[in-house]
Amino acid sequence: MRAARVALVVVGVGLALYGGFLLFTEQRLDQVLAVVIWLAGAIVLHDAILAPASAAVGGGLRRVGGRMPRGAASLIGAGLAIGALVTILVVPLLIAQARGPRNPTVLAGEYALALAVAWLAIAVLVAVGVSALHARDRRRA
Repeated sequence: MRAARVALVVVGVGLALYGGFLLFTEQRLDQVLAVVIWLAGAIVLHDAILAPASAAVGGGLRRVGGRMPRGAASLIGAGLAIGALVTILVVPLLIAQARGPRNPTVLAGEYALALAVAWLAIAVLVAVGVSALHARDRRRA
C-alpha cells in the first residue's frame, strides 16, 4: 500500500510540474496572471467560506447525532458535500448565462432549474436513506 501511495504522489507531482511547465511556456503573461488570480480566489473561497461552513455543519451533525440513527449524520454530510460540489460546478454557468453569451447557442440550458432539481433529488435520496436507517434501527430494537 505504501508503494502505491508513493507512486501516486510521484505521478501527481510530475503531472503538476508538467502542467506548470506548459502554463509558463505556452501561455501569455496575462493568461498566467488570470490563472494565478483564479487559484487565489479558490483558496479564499475554500478558507473563508467552505471550510468554516463544513466545520459548522459537521459540529451540528455531531451534536444531534445521538438522536439520529447510526450512519445518518454521515449520509447527511455526504449529501451536503455532493450538493455543494454540484453548486460549485453550476454557479459559473449561471454567472456566464446572466452576463449573456456571445453566441446564443452556448449556455442555452436552464441551469438554475437544474441546480434546484439536483438539490431536491439529493434531499429526497438523503431523506430516503435516513428513513431506511431509522427503520433498520426500529427492527433491531
